[in-house]
Amino acid sequence: MWEVPSCAPRGALFSALEPIPIALMAYDGLVSMRARRVEPANRVAWYWLGGSVIGHLLGAGVWGVAITLPQINKWTHGTQVTASHGHFAFYGAFAMLVIAAIYTMLPPIRGVARIREGRGLAAFWLMTSGMLAMVLAFTIAGVIQVYLHRMVGLDFMTVRTQYMAFWMFWVFAFGAGFFLPGASLYLWDLLGLRPPRIHGPAL
Repeated sequence: MWEVPSCAPRGALFSALEPIPIALMAYDGLVSMRARRVEPANRVAWYWLGGSVIGHLLGAGVWGVAITLPQINKWTHGTQVTASHGHFAFYGAFAMLVIAAIYTMLPPIRGVARIREGRGLAAFWLMTSGMLAMVLAFTIAGVIQVYLHRMVGLDFMTVRTQYMAFWMFWVFAFGAGFFLPGASLYLWDLLGLRPPRIHGPAL
């Protein structure tokens, strides 16, 4: 029932090459960040930028190729495994890069030379941890779906309601954690960007 198209090996070959330029860009980006001679004035932007480099490499590159090979893709295509890759790749390659750009451009526009970093860094870790946990829960649910529905042949809804429901609940829970404390804290910080407190008498 799940046949591999004749053109799939050629397409998989080009997909398998995708991590190479991504890895080179990630290497160059991380080397450049480590080679900086001055401490960045905006660590929040650097965290998001570095996270984007790593997230793009793992989410779009490694994760994407792992499920693109025809021998794997014929089983996983259209399952929650695909959803795990989609969330991981989009967050790493696009969302983190956009947030890094916002934290880079918005403070100068508002006339803030140096921002308070506590909330921004907390939002980074909360959102990233929530997304990685969602990806893990999606992956486990997808593996269960692939095995029981596509390999064993159990009914789709039986697998969905009886075997995957536990992990899909955690997808929702981790997604709520990503949004409520993480994204909400990010928006709060973004709307109230301000310079750090200066202790002692003003000069």
